[in-house]
Amino acid sequence: MASYLLIEHNGPWPHDALREAPMPEETREFLLNQNSKVLLIRRPDRQHQGVRGFYATPDGIRGARFQDLGEIADSDPREWPAVQTDLYLVCTQGKRDACCAQFGRPVVEALAKVRPEETWEVSHLGGHRFAANVLVLPSGDVFGRVTPDDVPALLGADPRLMRGTSWLSPQEQAEALLAGPVNEVVAEPGRVSCRDTETSPLTSWQQKS
Repeated sequence: MASYLLIEHNGPWPHDALREAPMPEETREFLLNQNSKVLLIRRPDRQHQGVRGFYATPDGIRGARFQDLGEIADSDPREWPAVQTDLYLVCTQGKRDACCAQFGRPVVEALAKVRPEETWEVSHLGGHRFAANVLVLPSGDVFGRVTPDDVPALLGADPRLMRGTSWLSPQEQAEALLAGPVNEVVAEPGRVSCRDTETSPLTSWQQKS
C-alpha cells in the first residue's frame, strides 16, 4: 500500500461503502479514480462538523476540512497541509461483516475515551476473522483481535496484537514478524468471517528451515 485517502462520511455504509454510500457522483468518481486505498471514516458520536479528509503515506499525514462532500473533487490530497497527528482507525462496517460491528464498536468507544481526537470508525479494512481490527497511521501498523481491555496495549503498539504493517507486502510483513526469510504454505481451510458457515482455502507463512 503506497497511500491511504480517508474521507469523513457519517453513513450509512452499505456493503460496498465507496460505490454505494450516498454522496455526489462527481465526488464518488473522483475517489474511485485515486491511486490510493480510499476508506470512509466517521466520528463515533457522528457530531463532527463539516467533512475531514486525510491523506496518509509512510512519510506522514496531510489533512483538509470541507463544508461538504461535494468540495472534495476540486482538491488534490497530495497538496493538503501536513498535520501532526496519529489516527486510530477501527473497522466497524457491519454491512460488510457482522464481526466488525460486533467487536469493533466496543473498541471504538474505549479508544475514544483516551484518544478522542485521533479515534475514527473506518470502512472495510479486511481480515474479518481478526476483528476487532485497528489500523494506525502514519505507522501503517495493523492490530487484530483487539478488545476494549487491550486499548492500553494497543496504544503501546504491543506486538502480541500486531497483524502486520500495511506499507509492506504480505511476504515482507511475515518476514518482519518472524525475523527472517519465509515460505508461503497452504494452511488448513478456515472461516474468514463470523458470518461464514463454510470454510475457505487459506495460506500462511512459515520460516524457511
